[in-house]
Parts: sequence; C-alpha cells; structure tokens
Amino acid sequence: MKKMIALGLLLAAPVAAQDDGHALFLQKCAACHQAEGQGLPNPIPPLAGSPVLLGEESDVAGVVLHGKAGMPAFHFFLSDAKIAAILTYARGSWGNAAPPVSEKVVADARKLLGDDGFKLPSN
Repeated sequence: MKKMIALGLLLAAPVAAQDDGHALFLQKCAACHQAEGQGLPNPIPPLAGSPVLLGEESDVAGVVLHGKAGMPAFHFFLSDAKIAAILTYARGSWGNAAPPVSEKVVADARKLLGDDGFKLPSN
C-alpha cells in the first residue's frame, strides 16, 4: 500500500508543477499575453506558436529574466524555479510542444546575463 501511495505522489508531481506554472502565468503574464496566449495587437506578441518561446531554452529564459521590447524584466521578482515553471507551462500550452525549461537553465541564463550571485529565495 505504501508503494502505491508513493507511486501516486510521483505521478502527480509533474501535474502539480504544470498547475503551478499555469497559476504563475495567470498571475504574472496573462494581463499582457492573455490567458490563452494570444497576446494583444501591437505590441504584445502571441505566445501560441511563438518562435522566441519555442526556441532555445536559455534564450527564452533570458527574455523573461531581462525583458525585451517593452516586456518587463522579471529577474528581481521571480525565482529561477518560478520562471522555469512559467516557461514550461507556456511551452506546452495553446498547441505549443517545446521541451520543458529546467531551473538550472534559468539559473545559467541569469549568470550569463550578469546576475551572478543574485539569488532570490524560493518565492
């Protein structure tokens, strides 16, 4: 019985991470990019089918960390884990089918872009 419970918890973990990414996306991103990832006409691009979002994991992490073309930089406000969760959610939603983004990829992008040593607590 204990093995069945442990297996159930392991299988539920990715769903919980996906739900967390969804909730974070709704809180931090949906006001501009919209809940269904369709964006707004000029200047907010859609995320559904976005070549930037679906591109190299470190590149898209850099965009979220440091902003781009009017998008705010989230490096002071979100931890690597939260950015990874948001990106993983968005890269697998609205018809997108890109691989997940790990917390390590975000941490490496943060260092590469000059935030070496700046670490948020797990907020």
